[in-house]
Amino acid sequence: MTRRVPWGLLTLLLLTLSLCGCDALKDLSGSKDTTEDDRAKKKKKKKKEKKKSKKKDDEGGDEDDGGTSKPPENPLPTSGSAGLAAPDNDAKVTAKVKAVIKCDFKAYGFSSSDCPAYKDWLQGDVVRGGRADATLVNLAEDGEVKVRYLAVSALSTHGHDYQKDAAMVKRLVAVFSKESNDQVARPLARVLCKAKHDETGTTQSILDAIKASSHEDAKEAYLSSVLVYNTKNTTVRDVVHNTAEKGSTAKLRQASLTGLGYTSYGTPKADREALCTFFRERAEQDSDDAVAEHALDMLFRGFDDICKGEYDAGLKWAEGRVSKGNIVSMDLPGALRSLGQMKHATPAQKSKATELLRTCVGKDTAKDIARSQCLRYYYEFEPAKGVALAKTLVDDKNFTIKYTAKDIVKKGVK
Repeated sequence: MTRRVPWGLLTLLLLTLSLCGCDALKDLSGSKDTTEDDRAKKKKKKKKEKKKSKKKDDEGGDEDDGGTSKPPENPLPTSGSAGLAAPDNDAKVTAKVKAVIKCDFKAYGFSSSDCPAYKDWLQGDVVRGGRADATLVNLAEDGEVKVRYLAVSALSTHGHDYQKDAAMVKRLVAVFSKESNDQVARPLARVLCKAKHDETGTTQSILDAIKASSHEDAKEAYLSSVLVYNTKNTTVRDVVHNTAEKGSTAKLRQASLTGLGYTSYGTPKADREALCTFFRERAEQDSDDAVAEHALDMLFRGFDDICKGEYDAGLKWAEGRVSKGNIVSMDLPGALRSLGQMKHATPAQKSKATELLRTCVGKDTAKDIARSQCLRYYYEFEPAKGVALAKTLVDDKNFTIKYTAKDIVKKGVK
């Protein structure tokens, strides 16, 4: 969370940074696929390519894989002394990796049920606690996508020492910048999240790499988690904040709102109060319904009593939303539940949140899953009334509502 800079000064600052080649300080939307139309075109192109690939598989596929789908060509050619062949690799790690890569690697990755070697690899005994970080970074540079996938996934889960090692982080940034495979890019973005940006002097290079990436899922993974590990990095906080407001896609904005929720530790109270206002403003102003509801959820979840000054305004927005029946996600029911449980909320605010949950259940225009959650949360706050309401819905034409209602009636009042 950062103090809001006066707009005049902020404009001058951003112009100066742009002239210096520091565009990453604006947001992480990037220059590629920066509009919904661009993303739609890209999605259509991928769908076309997928159909071609499926046709090839149906006709027998490639001889060397028995007709199963192969990962896309990788962009990281490996020399004889790099990647899996690096002389300083831990032999125990490479032996397990060599066993796993014999298994099929499809759209969802490896399967522990079909590949005992992968199940063994997931135990993490040879990589836990950062003990094999150096080897895993070597493997992340391998030319085989299977090897890179195993390496970066293990670093994401078990990596430790690399986080403060500038040389290793820089190598991982270089790998990310060249990576063409979505399955590798996503966990690799999480690996970069955990790197200590300030200590390793890699803040700008990481931000530049993330911004330039065409992997939207990887960008979202980075934005939603980086502040967990780099809370005090003001440059990163500014980027996440700006993307939450101005990101080119709804998913980027939503991921950034999630990321801002991790800035409550080690930041001044005034900054946190400003962020509460920001969450409320994003609920009121974002053009995407799901992002707006997520912003309200962040407001009602966060920062102990810091956001209590925004509770009434948030409730007013939620009331308007519920009255129109325009509820598109589980975030709005979740937000109302959070407020109802918040010890710093007033009895009147808690009562209003409960009332809105009850009203939400009767809104047929709301998404089924949202109505279902409203019913469950209303039951939590008002067990007897919740059961009575559920009894009127056990024969509802909607399966989700009917199932939830039957489950509540079965549980009864305890």
